[in-house]
Amino acid sequence: MMSGCIIRDSSKEQCEVKNITVVKVEEGGSKDLVLYDTNGDFYYVNRGLEQSFTMERAATEILNKTVTLHLHTFWFGRESKHISQLEVDGTVLYTEFAEPVGAVTN
Repeated sequence: MMSGCIIRDSSKEQCEVKNITVVKVEEGGSKDLVLYDTNGDFYYVNRGLEQSFTMERAATEILNKTVTLHLHTFWFGRESKHISQLEVDGTVLYTEFAEPVGAVTN
C-alpha cells in the first residue's frame, strides 16, 4: 500500500490543476521549497532548493502571486501536496514533465 504513495514519473494526466495565491515560502525538510496559500494549506517542490530554486528567486517570482500548480493525484484518487509543475502568468518555472522549463504555456 505504501508503495502506492511514492511519486514516480508524474504526468499531466495524473495531476489536478489548482490556482493559489502564495502568501509564504519557506524551506522544508530535505531542501523542499514549500508554498503556503491564503487558507494556510501548503504544497511543495520536492528538493526544489537543490534543483532550480533559491529562496530569493522564490520570493521574487512566486511570493504574493497567483500560481498554477499541477498536483500529483495518487492511483486511489487522493490529491497530494507534491507540485509536479509550477506556473506563473503562463510561464513554467518548474516541471517534472517533458516540457522545457521557461516554456510559455498559453
